[in-house]
Amino acid sequence: YCQDQVIDYYLPATSGSRKCHHLKSVWVNATAEFAYCTTCLPANGYQKKWYPNYSAPIITYLQTHNIPFEGIPTHNPQCERLWVTGAPEITSPLHGAEYFINESDSMQMMLSASVENDVQEVFWYINNKFYKKARQNEQLFFEPNQGKVKISCSDDKGRNTDIVVHVKQVGF
Repeated sequence: YCQDQVIDYYLPATSGSRKCHHLKSVWVNATAEFAYCTTCLPANGYQKKWYPNYSAPIITYLQTHNIPFEGIPTHNPQCERLWVTGAPEITSPLHGAEYFINESDSMQMMLSASVENDVQEVFWYINNKFYKKARQNEQLFFEPNQGKVKISCSDDKGRNTDIVVHVKQVGF
């Protein structure tokens, strides 16, 4: 998928033969406002465009540091395709970790996730109850209850990730 190819020699069964994935081809409408998949590709009025194929952690880094980049446009909102790969990666809190809170103070835990670059919004759930909607890579805070806490993050494509943390109260 490289646009700048070089003719070179290689050794069969020795040289690397992995395809380059730093760019991703995406079908978009004429104004590049929406992306299409094979399920919702119209008969005409679309074009193929190449976008940087950044991983979710790199996208989070770029956005956190206000570094501009060209992201894949939002997928056609009228498409009913079910997405199965590329679920959000919850970066805070950490799955399986124990967190200690002071019983006399109200303490908050941060929620953050890395998402694919075609995601616009994420939806957070605490113990299977909707908590808040947030922009991609936006950090939120909540006051946890003592005990086992299930945290879920779903993106606007329907992909979901669940983690569990354990919260214990301590007296200082």
